[in-house]
Amino acid sequence: MVANSNKKRPKKPYKEYPLFAHQSGQWAKTIKGKQHYFGVWDDDKGALAEYLRVKDYLHAGLNPPAPEGSVESLSVQQLANLFLDQKETAVEQGDITPQHYQDYKNTFKELLETWRKGKLVKDLTPRDFTTVRNKWKAKYSGTSLDRKVIGTRSLFKWGWESAYLENVVRFGPDFKGSSARDKRKAKYEQGRRDIEAKDLRKILKASKEGLKNSKNTKLNPNPKLHAMILLGINSGFGNTDVAELHKGYIDLKKGFIDYPRPKTYVERQSKLWPETVEALKEVINDPAPIAAPEYEPLVFRTRLGGPWVKRKKSSKSGDYYNDDSVAKEFRKIVKGLKLTRDNISFYDLRRTFETVAGNCRDQVAINYIMGHADESMAAIYRQGIDPERLEDVATHVHQWLFV
Repeated sequence: MVANSNKKRPKKPYKEYPLFAHQSGQWAKTIKGKQHYFGVWDDDKGALAEYLRVKDYLHAGLNPPAPEGSVESLSVQQLANLFLDQKETAVEQGDITPQHYQDYKNTFKELLETWRKGKLVKDLTPRDFTTVRNKWKAKYSGTSLDRKVIGTRSLFKWGWESAYLENVVRFGPDFKGSSARDKRKAKYEQGRRDIEAKDLRKILKASKEGLKNSKNTKLNPNPKLHAMILLGINSGFGNTDVAELHKGYIDLKKGFIDYPRPKTYVERQSKLWPETVEALKEVINDPAPIAAPEYEPLVFRTRLGGPWVKRKKSSKSGDYYNDDSVAKEFRKIVKGLKLTRDNISFYDLRRTFETVAGNCRDQVAINYIMGHADESMAAIYRQGIDPERLEDVATHVHQWLFV
């Protein structure tokens, strides 16, 4: 959970003290397989009182009620911990992603680093929010700033709707995300993130045949990564898309993939190139071991039988992170090649597909392939897309890359 402490971890105040000092800076206890947090190290008595107040609920698997007179005594840190407890349950139930949870956690940590320790919710003023927003503006831009602001607003909205707060928190008129101008400026300063056709052909060749350059860098052929790269530029797939692709989504006879996006579950379909079909045929019946039954349907498994992108949780910090073998293996190829741009990532294949496909002038079909949510009235009435339109888009990108 959230704390603001870089001090040495303290010992228990006495032997029978039921909590342990978690490195996040709080007193904690594992109940029913899940860690719960009750207060900062400097207030071991307050943490114990909070534990005794809620322990029966937690052992029964129930959400504890709000503290008595919560709006008078609830600190920002306590509210953040209550919020994160609920959101961690949402992760376990698949309602939000671990990355979404981690974004919340990082945001609240920065709030507490900006505001004084023990800040009570009732003492917050619009000036406090302006201060933290100014700090973020100097550090973040575009959607990164937006996520911080939205995450903070979500915290206090949740506190109000969950009856932990008796009054709505006033953020003031200046606590807002980045402007359209700032987003355009950030994109301009970042530079182009698409991949040139000549560089992409080099990457595909290296993944298929291996690589040995003048510096004695040697990479063996990687048929799985080769198929993933083709899916990235053929169908606009990202890292998680290829890692979670199931065999049942692919029709190799007809050469189509019908695969809702893992991130949003928006419907998505694409026409496969002959090169992509052949690459998938080579790897789809992978004889590699299966680490767990839920991984059996995956098209791509690591040599140990697990997914190529794994979401893990640190036992020390409680932070979620991605162990992304797709990104790692792709990066090895990019580093071994002398390319126009040396910071190319696997996700840039998705950006490249959108950029190149846009020149075929059928944005509706492109959005359908990309899995972009369309809330327009036309989308509500539209009952499908002619497969020929999807094939036309695929042909256009294919000609750009290979002709």
